[in-house]
Amino acid sequence: MIPRLLINPVFTRIAVLLGDPRQTDAVKPDNRFSQEDLAEIDTLKNTLATLNEYSFFYLDDHATLIEDLRRTKPDLVLNFCDNGFNNNPRQEMHVPALLEMLGLPYSGAGADCLLLSYDKFIVNQFAKQLNIPTPKETLLTGNSCAIEDWDIFPAMVKPNAADNSVGIDIRSVVHDRASLRAQIGRLRNDMGIEDILVQEFLPGTEYRVTMIGNTGHGFTYLPTFEWDYSKLPANVPHILTHESKYDINGPYDNLKSRHSVLSPELRQPMERYSEALFKALRCRDCAKIDYRLDKDGQLRLVEFNPNPSWDEGAYINQEDIDKGYHYVDILRLLLEVAQIRYAQEATNSRRHA
Repeated sequence: MIPRLLINPVFTRIAVLLGDPRQTDAVKPDNRFSQEDLAEIDTLKNTLATLNEYSFFYLDDHATLIEDLRRTKPDLVLNFCDNGFNNNPRQEMHVPALLEMLGLPYSGAGADCLLLSYDKFIVNQFAKQLNIPTPKETLLTGNSCAIEDWDIFPAMVKPNAADNSVGIDIRSVVHDRASLRAQIGRLRNDMGIEDILVQEFLPGTEYRVTMIGNTGHGFTYLPTFEWDYSKLPANVPHILTHESKYDINGPYDNLKSRHSVLSPELRQPMERYSEALFKALRCRDCAKIDYRLDKDGQLRLVEFNPNPSWDEGAYINQEDIDKGYHYVDILRLLLEVAQIRYAQEATNSRRHA
């Protein structure tokens, strides 16, 4: 169940900051917001409208965003812009930086966390320092193709810095050095991606952990779920590709997720690793973390996302509702943990004044 943390809100006038549907978005199919994207936004608006203790308004025109923020002066900005400023994923950290410069409280990670977390290799270096297990890997930068010493196959080839599985497709799992070179060439020549991460492929179950809260205040974990790859065609790799997130009639049409019943031997280290990485990367309010089992059944970190999307489909299905997890309660909780954090920071500032 989702806890209720605040009886009375600290902030009531809430600006909800979104991606800009007027502009192109290179991450999306056809480089634009789809009807499904717009429907998800409508669902978000309709759900937030039921929280009567708050007054919401929406900012999604990035061309006038600075002026709009100055003019409206919201009590709190609910930062749901995971697209990046002007829908540029490399400017995802620019949004909280702008809010900081304007002196506006906001939900979610700061610019420093988003900058660090965008680089998968750096995240894994943090993880290693915290004794969080990661895949064996090598980073190829610039024009480097130094893979002569790489002898772990199958291997996973992906951009070191990208969101939403961009650059990951059915050819990303390679089984020999020739296919490894070919996939590196595709990323470099076809997509202009220079920094490429080559990792051991993890063939076991893939889990997603969603945590809401803050270090020092405690966390609420939404139900952990796993990906069910069992109904995919035999020649389709068991990975989350960019295509799998958008393709309706392709090979990933039968990809489903399901709730996981985790043993304490899995759940406890997942939560311990997640909270340690959350703290080390100076994350705030929420994060999604992906883990996967290696060939020996050992847990490995796959991805740390401090600024996940907040559309209903990413969190709620009938199984969630049956267990008492409702979309509106998740959104309320996110609002509450951000307000509690700011209230605590204000208290600490007064103590040290």
